[in-house]
Amino acid sequence: MTPPGYRNSLFGRLAFFAALGALVGSPLAAMTDLAGRFGLHGAAAYRPAFLVVSAVSLLTACLAIPIANPRSALRKARSPFAWPRRSWDFLWRFWIVIGVNGVAGGFYSPFVTFWFHQRFHASAGEIGVLYTIINVLTMMSNLSAAKIARRAGLVRSIGTFWLVQACFTLPMAISPTFWLAGGFYLCRQIAQRVQMPLRQSYVMGMVPAEERGAVAGLSQVPAQVVSGVVPIPAGYVFDHISMSLPFEIAAATQCVVGSLFLTLFRGKSPPEELGSGAVSG
Repeated sequence: MTPPGYRNSLFGRLAFFAALGALVGSPLAAMTDLAGRFGLHGAAAYRPAFLVVSAVSLLTACLAIPIANPRSALRKARSPFAWPRRSWDFLWRFWIVIGVNGVAGGFYSPFVTFWFHQRFHASAGEIGVLYTIINVLTMMSNLSAAKIARRAGLVRSIGTFWLVQACFTLPMAISPTFWLAGGFYLCRQIAQRVQMPLRQSYVMGMVPAEERGAVAGLSQVPAQVVSGVVPIPAGYVFDHISMSLPFEIAAATQCVVGSLFLTLFRGKSPPEELGSGAVSG
């Protein structure tokens, strides 16, 4: 159990190490270019990278097995299948926000790498270099998330950085060169890396401890459902209408998401912010 005053920092550090892992993994994209020099082409050129990723994923699963809650916490916790009645007022509001965000994610996330390749004819190696640069430059933003929340408050920080993501998605979509688009993508990712751990921390801080497991599992359901369906029309738009339009739709939708969050959760700060007037760090 993490004390509330350290929760924002904890989620920021977790995101930092996730970015560190992505930094190590990004150069794997260059393996496809290297594989071509050894006579592997087409799908076969991607096989070595997928094998490495599979091995690392298996190792990650093995490392997670020993992690468990203390027995005292397990006795107090409710079943993960129990409906979180006390958190319902918070959950339905969050579902609205995260469901609309799923629309933006469905238009945006599955197609970024494809878009870089199709729009600018970037190779897997070039895209891998871009992602490496992004991971290097955004890692520190994870660690700064707690300081930002301490000054501005969680609700204002989360909503604002959702809006910032939208502001950088639109110029990225209309950029004329790969590296200019990559620069806007970098700025967008910095905003996302600040917002994501704060959002996770906020959800855990706003629900009773015994319902956190259930809420953590349920909170992302609308986004997963919506983002699983939206790529179908998004793919049609990419193929038949415009390669920039899906990103423009995503930007507009994320503006709605940020505004919804600030409206629905105005005045709903986590307990540690309300207790002493200080913002959690």
